[in-house]
Amino acid sequence: MCRMACSLPVISEVSHGIRVSVEVTYRDDASQPVTDNYVWSYRITIHNNRGARVRLLSRFWEIRDALNGARTVAGDGVVGEQPELINGASHTYVSGCQLQSPYGNMEGFYLFEECQSGERFEVRIPRFKLQLPFLLN
Repeated sequence: MCRMACSLPVISEVSHGIRVSVEVTYRDDASQPVTDNYVWSYRITIHNNRGARVRLLSRFWEIRDALNGARTVAGDGVVGEQPELINGASHTYVSGCQLQSPYGNMEGFYLFEECQSGERFEVRIPRFKLQLPFLLN
């Protein structure tokens, strides 16, 4: 087993000209399997190839825990920010998730607004696994 943190493969998806890439890391140092407490961090990079300035307004997550079903999380922006991205720019942030089982997954979407036109659109966050590295096949 790895020490401190183990990264899983990067997952990416493009919708409406916005690429969302997710890198997940199991946090062995923060987890306590004896008490069914498993912790992951995830780094998300959002890259704007839409051809116009956009602003991230809100997020919606569905988090599935193998033992406890699904829960949803929604709110304004990401980690307290509503970043604006000009064409070709990226925004990266890090957040985390805690489960009571050694595996689960997350997926969702961001609500964006094109700054000039005011058009709103959803950008898919691809489903990614929250899985202990030694469970990978």
